[in-house]
Amino acid sequence: MWACGYHYPNGTSDYQGLIEHYDGEQWSRVSSAQGGTYTYLAGITAWPPGAGWAVGNTLTTTIAESVCEIQVNDVGFIPRTAGAILGDTVGWSVTGSVAQRLVDASGMTLFDSQSRAPGSSFQFSFNSAGTYPVSDTANGATSTIAIPVEAPASGNVDTPFLVTWSAASPADGFLFDVQIRRPGDRRFRSWRVGQTGTAASFVPTVAGNYAFRARLRNSVNGTFSNWSPPAVVIVGNP
Repeated sequence: MWACGYHYPNGTSDYQGLIEHYDGEQWSRVSSAQGGTYTYLAGITAWPPGAGWAVGNTLTTTIAESVCEIQVNDVGFIPRTAGAILGDTVGWSVTGSVAQRLVDASGMTLFDSQSRAPGSSFQFSFNSAGTYPVSDTANGATSTIAIPVEAPASGNVDTPFLVTWSAASPADGFLFDVQIRRPGDRRFRSWRVGQTGTAASFVPTVAGNYAFRARLRNSVNGTFSNWSPPAVVIVGNP
């Protein structure tokens, strides 16, 4: 089952498009490609051979978007790269003429869709920041899902702000690594290593741009996701 509408993230007055999917056991939020500022989704439907579409509007225009925003056909993924926010469920729709099988290509064995027939779909919730490689074992095609760290867009010197790298605690055997790039430094450096917590407070000491990125790591076999896209916080003097 699919439902769509809008929500007010973080208690703001900026409403954003919302898609939810029920798999027979629980509801999950599905990433909305056009779920940006002041969007409202008013209807959702499915068309053969299984593609789902939602329609709605922004303040200035109407919108239409694929529910399973990643299409998987006989030769690869469309698009090859996609993003979501912490805790979102990403959807793939099999649109080719033969069955496909999607697996986590990082070695962490986070998911395996098993064989999915044309017209079917597959969803997986990405709780933690990172860039996750996805492989289609049926045709050898690869794709990536990029989940950035959450941090405020701006802040002030000597004023703490929260950096969040996961929407949930890690499963047994998994840890988080978090890096920071400070003003004037061209490299990312370790900030939090081997964490089981999902967030931490940071107090900037000088003005400038701070960037944070994170990854999920399997401490048992040493495999990990790639680093997430950086979240940049512009810090000024109070």
